[in-house]
Amino acid sequence: MFQLTSELCFAIAGAEIRVPKDYYLHGDSAEAAENTLTFTTPDKRYQVTYKVHTNSKGTEQSLIDIQMGIYNTWNPISAIIVGGLTGHCATYGNDNEQYFEARLLFEEGETGCAELEVTVCTRQGDMGQIKTSPAFKNLLSGIHKV
Repeated sequence: MFQLTSELCFAIAGAEIRVPKDYYLHGDSAEAAENTLTFTTPDKRYQVTYKVHTNSKGTEQSLIDIQMGIYNTWNPISAIIVGGLTGHCATYGNDNEQYFEARLLFEEGETGCAELEVTVCTRQGDMGQIKTSPAFKNLLSGIHKV
């Protein structure tokens, strides 16, 4: 992993994203996918993944599809607005890992939607506590529509 020595700002498919200083950028791995960046927090308590999807069924349906039969949803899927991007989010998981996932819409086309997936995953903590932390709120406030 590479540690960021300053804040990182990058643009991807209609959004600008800021990642705070001291986060760790994961290098390429067998699990890495195109259009995906994964970071670990400085305390290594959770990971944040940004991924762009094209030709999806929409932000709500994408969340339903990912959870179906795999995880228990702790809260109902709800609408969300982050930095001018609309979409849906959910918190889900099992005994081993917990997730917060937001799907934010870039554009709707005839063949499907383009959207940003922001996933926060922890294997060492309580997602409820993470979601109320200033660090988590800082991550979401670092996403803006361009």
